[in-house]
Amino acid sequence: MVTKVRIKDHRGRKYPIKVTTTWDYRNARSAQLRTIVIRENGFPRGACIFPDLYFANANNWEAQRRRYGKICDGQSKAYRVNRIVRGRGRDLGQLWITTPNPSHPGCCGARQYTIEFHIAKR
Repeated sequence: MVTKVRIKDHRGRKYPIKVTTTWDYRNARSAQLRTIVIRENGFPRGACIFPDLYFANANNWEAQRRRYGKICDGQSKAYRVNRIVRGRGRDLGQLWITTPNPSHPGCCGARQYTIEFHIAKR
């Protein structure tokens, strides 16, 4: 599954990313979240983000920037999750992406984005 997200800095500049997740279907109520890949999709030249990732329903899986570094212009980052996600009804959970302000990491607050995942009927 591919989701496009636009991160904006405090000046309104956009830092688009593509978030790709791979899943293994288990049954009508669960799936295995295999990987998450974040790929920059047209950053301003030389720009970087420092993402923290958190998937609450995958046994509280998280990836923090101090361990995984940064994603700059022309780069991508892959995260191995390999966790079974058990849904409530068709809701599998949410992936939260948080990053400091891209153009000035020490200023103007963090940016947070949420992607919701639902299991499809087969």
